[in-house]
Amino acid sequence: MSTKLDKYSEFLNTKVKRDVATGISGHFDINPNLFDFQRSLVLWAVKRGRAAIFAFTGAGKNAMAPEWANIITKKVGGKAIIFEPLGVIGGAIEEAKEILGLDIKHVYSKADLDDKHTLFITNYERMEKFDSEDFTAVVLDEASILKGFDGQTRNYFIDNWSSVPFRLVSTATPAPNDYMELGNYSEFLGIMDYHEMLGSFFTHCSENTSKWILKGHAAKRFWEWMAGWSVTLTSPSDLGYDDSDYLLPPLNLVQISVKTDSSVPVANTLQERLQVRRMTTEIRCQEAANLVLNDPDKIWLIWTNLNLESTRMKQLIPWAVEVKGADKPEYKEKMIKDFSHGKIKCLVTKCLIAGMGCNLQVCNNMIFVGLSDSAEQVYQGTRRIWRFGQKNEVNSYHVVSDKEGAVVENLKRKEKQMEEMQKELIEFTKEINSKNIRMASRENDYYDPQ
Repeated sequence: MSTKLDKYSEFLNTKVKRDVATGISGHFDINPNLFDFQRSLVLWAVKRGRAAIFAFTGAGKNAMAPEWANIITKKVGGKAIIFEPLGVIGGAIEEAKEILGLDIKHVYSKADLDDKHTLFITNYERMEKFDSEDFTAVVLDEASILKGFDGQTRNYFIDNWSSVPFRLVSTATPAPNDYMELGNYSEFLGIMDYHEMLGSFFTHCSENTSKWILKGHAAKRFWEWMAGWSVTLTSPSDLGYDDSDYLLPPLNLVQISVKTDSSVPVANTLQERLQVRRMTTEIRCQEAANLVLNDPDKIWLIWTNLNLESTRMKQLIPWAVEVKGADKPEYKEKMIKDFSHGKIKCLVTKCLIAGMGCNLQVCNNMIFVGLSDSAEQVYQGTRRIWRFGQKNEVNSYHVVSDKEGAVVENLKRKEKQMEEMQKELIEFTKEINSKNIRMASRENDYYDPQ
């Protein structure tokens, strides 16, 4: 006689098995310039057809996504488009050309499409200027940036691009407890819609009904389901590959607390922290500028949070280049690209502008003048220079007032929590992911059409 748990397991089995691979089977060529683990991930994603690659910063997503799109268009024809954050496009086009020999055209609207190219790239803000019917494949790269947009943007991609036959989500390792993010990806890929996912695997938290938690007996099934259409890795060794090339140099986090007088209140709440940051803008900017002025031969990346901080840093450092939200997209792209090539020795900007996907490891010294209350933004900002390809120790200075508490210690604590959750996610899916990836690789290596 079956129990309720048995029936629930049968129900979950129907959910997990409902989605099947819709990609390309058989043998196909793949660029030999990719690392072994990158080749395996691309092979798996091509065979899946609709997939998500959640890979650590510096894993080479700017190479894997274009190669995936290139294989798709070669095999089935048509065009592929890659959506990127604005500041990432220049570097993505360069990497695809240098590593893969692929020519990706930067387009601004439907009118820019041509028959000479099969691979196109644009930024998320231009999404409505294209028709999904024109494409065989679509890539949402650095897709976690969608969390920063409103729900209308998220719905636009799900409603208007979910009919494209081949879909790839490529982004850094998501927080395992950010179920909304995972649900959005699942729905965009056509695996299971967000609400269905919640109903199948989750329940409301008894203490906070707006918070969802995994049902105890559904946790294993949930991660098995995730491993069916996504791969998560924080290093190549998660899939059984050598990660010696990905060992990073030390990261030195330094908090510089600027002394204030009694007129500045102690910051406890979010509103109080904002008030203190406004009151201490001048002394914090002066302290941050001194770091650069005393060592002008180094390349510096300066992250700000408030507009006033950004303006003041540009005034205090004569050779600094400021990139702000109001600047034209073309200017932002050019300045970020120039900085990545070492043509600019001091860049002042915000994490919301250049904190996602940019490869800025030409620099190994950064300053956070205005800390965001988003730990993820600080994490992403840090990873712009502390990533694969960085050969030197990275120094990250956090200039705050003495009324803001132990900022660096809090950041370390939050990052440790995130790393522990990611480790848990990896442990749940490692065996399944490794098996699926290597199976796809073997199928491609040994398939003989004759």
